[in-house]
Amino acid sequence: MAKAVLKVVFTTKDGGTLPVSYNLYDQNPVVDRWISMTKQSLEKEMEIKARITNNEMNNIGYLMEQINGVLVFINENYDKVLPTFTDFNQLDSVILNYLHEEFEVYGDRITELQTKEKWSYELHDKFLSLNEFIHMIETAIHGSHHKFPNFSCLYDFLPAGLHEPVTEIDKLFLEDRFEWGGLYCGYNTLGKDYLSIAPENDWEVIARDEVRPQIRFAPETWMNFGPDMTNTIRESFYSWYLSLSPEVQSKVPIDDMHKLSLGRYKLGRIIIDDSMLAIESDVSKWFTPSGPSVAWALGNESCKTKWNREVFSQVNGIKEIKIYE
Repeated sequence: MAKAVLKVVFTTKDGGTLPVSYNLYDQNPVVDRWISMTKQSLEKEMEIKARITNNEMNNIGYLMEQINGVLVFINENYDKVLPTFTDFNQLDSVILNYLHEEFEVYGDRITELQTKEKWSYELHDKFLSLNEFIHMIETAIHGSHHKFPNFSCLYDFLPAGLHEPVTEIDKLFLEDRFEWGGLYCGYNTLGKDYLSIAPENDWEVIARDEVRPQIRFAPETWMNFGPDMTNTIRESFYSWYLSLSPEVQSKVPIDDMHKLSLGRYKLGRIIIDDSMLAIESDVSKWFTPSGPSVAWALGNESCKTKWNREVFSQVNGIKEIKIYE
């Protein structure tokens, strides 16, 4: 398939718009099928659902209020009470991992709850929101540690349903060194894979035999504006693996990269546009790695961190998505 361009038009808090475009990779079977599914979704005028992560620790109070509101609704309509928060210092990896585990439990119980007439679309939507706020809070915390606003957007089309199985050939295009401005397939799976378990040290998921590697992809798309990675995830994952107990290590297919599935499937790379050139006119600097592991190149502050804070922090939704071929 010939090279194509993806254009995502965001809405902003001041009532304006922000277009962000990507060159999509050619000679990539994942991209070809992703384009086909995206075009089908657009032709059917399906609803666009976006999870925009553009808050830092200075907004942690707002995020705590939002997740508490979701938890209050769940506790009033679910058969199990989940913890709420009175202080942002309570928002640590232990409690966030617990809430994510409860989100997975809920997913496995949907049929049971429907049979008992304890399920509703409102409850389902609140659990999806819970998962979103967990990730937003984790991102804000990690971003403060690394001094880089780890922003992103994950979007999908509703009602969900279109998907393609991951083939062995597709795994040639699994990327494990993420970059600012990279475009990737979403995880599209309820649960956690090895990629998300290791950074959060959530080894109990492995102990419970609940690891869920990605076996399919959909029009769900991850727009990454986090720091550029210089090392591969494989290297950090192996260091983490060595820290595990022998019992947990025995459950990890460390000698099978296909089963580990460490990464996300790459789709394209951002096109440097006027909103970026207004911040830094030297195009080469947009292609210079930026992040905590490469602070020697541009320092902790760079054109990418500035664009994140001044531009992407203002987006609040998606107006439209287009593909040009």
